[in-house]
Order: sequence, then C-alpha cells, then structure tokens
Amino acid sequence: MENFTEEEKKRFEGYIKLYVDDDVTEVQGKIEALQKRDQKLWFYLLANVVAVLLFASSYFMGDSHMGNTLYIILLVVFGINVLVIFYQKSQIRRTIKYVQEGE
Repeated sequence: MENFTEEEKKRFEGYIKLYVDDDVTEVQGKIEALQKRDQKLWFYLLANVVAVLLFASSYFMGDSHMGNTLYIILLVVFGINVLVIFYQKSQIRRTIKYVQEGE
C-alpha cells in the first residue's frame, strides 16, 4: 500500500472531479472512467506521433515550402505534447491506484 501525501491526494481528487461524472460514486465506476480516459490518451498520443512523422517526412523529402524554423517549432510543440500525454497517463494510473486503495 502506497502512502500518498496530502498534496497528491488533493491532486488525485481534482483528477477524479475532472474525469469522472458526478453521479458515479462507487469505486469500480470511478476506476472504469479513469481507465477510459487512459485509453483515449493512447489515441491522442498516436495522433501526435503521426503528425510528427508527417512533418518530418515532408521536411526531409522537401515536399513543402515551409522554412526550417517552422518545422523545428512544430516538432518541438508536438514533442512537448507527447511528453505531456505521457505525464497525464502516469497521473491517471496513480489516480487509479489511489482509488483502488480506498481514497
């Protein structure tokens, strides 16, 4: 059993309020809603990776007239977005663990 700090507990409660409907009160319902959100993040991650690959292939093949700076900016933005998605996924997994341990 993991000991969560008060700050983490507040953050987990915020995630629960954000991702779980108010009418869901049982633990299993909360876990299912959080798992559903976790699964959606895989789609967002895939979409971002595809965007990075499209921009990179377009850049290396010379198919576009956009400048190098714009490509770098796009890659940085999408790269940061991928990192944020991974962070969200880790927080959702920790929130699920928090709910399983009885809030």
